[in-house]
Amino acid sequence: MIITLRLKYIVLFVLVLGVLLTTIAFVFAKDNEVVVPIIMYHSILKDASSSGKFVITPTELEQDLIYLKEQGYTAIFMEELINFVKKGERLPEKPVILTFDDGCYNNYVYGYPLVKKYNMKMVMSVVGSYAERYSETQEENANYSYLTWERIKELKDSGYAEIQNHSFDMHTITAKRNGSKKNRGESKEHYKKVFMEDTLKNQILLKEKAGVTATTYTYPFGGISDDSEELLEIMGFSASLSCGEGMNYIKEGDSLYQLKRYNRKHGQGVSKILNRQ
Repeated sequence: MIITLRLKYIVLFVLVLGVLLTTIAFVFAKDNEVVVPIIMYHSILKDASSSGKFVITPTELEQDLIYLKEQGYTAIFMEELINFVKKGERLPEKPVILTFDDGCYNNYVYGYPLVKKYNMKMVMSVVGSYAERYSETQEENANYSYLTWERIKELKDSGYAEIQNHSFDMHTITAKRNGSKKNRGESKEHYKKVFMEDTLKNQILLKEKAGVTATTYTYPFGGISDDSEELLEIMGFSASLSCGEGMNYIKEGDSLYQLKRYNRKHGQGVSKILNRQ
């Protein structure tokens, strides 16, 4: 009788302990879920008449950086987010990722000095064919040029910029292909060959010309296919950036593929973007 009673208490204790541990694990997981807004910038030009969906002024960028500082945000690199997910490394209380697509030269002229001024960080996704072209011509014009490999290396070495892969030559929309998206009816094997050759060509150039090993693939025009995610994993990428808008809620162990970003267009500052959540 006494043994049976003890056994019942032991079973009850184990059950209660199990419920308690499950509850603690759930709360712990919720507490460790990090909210990560990612802002997508493109071109930065002084001439306000050129502003639009993908072009803002240096003043607008500076206003964004001031707002983020005042609100307690800390800009991080993709590598820091990857290390949080894969290694459990800590992130700042309010992280934000500032991405700059295409590798516009005006990002170096206007964006880079502001990022340094406010001690922030920028994630720059460069198109390899653009870098090749302007490295040959050495033409540097804020209105239309793209970064040379020399400038890309300078940015990487500064500690304020992280360089990522935005394809070698798939940043186009033509009758033949929409960015890096798989065509309708295209075989998996053909797409694999085209996509991997282009992506790896940029990876090799980034390493050779600028000492960069890109960890993140930024989809040209947001052209995502199911097959491309699988191929990125094969090639060793830890994350990918989409053009889909929304907030990212991330825990340790989560996938970092197809992260959402908010496009920062003219007249819609970061304060408006973040306050609409």
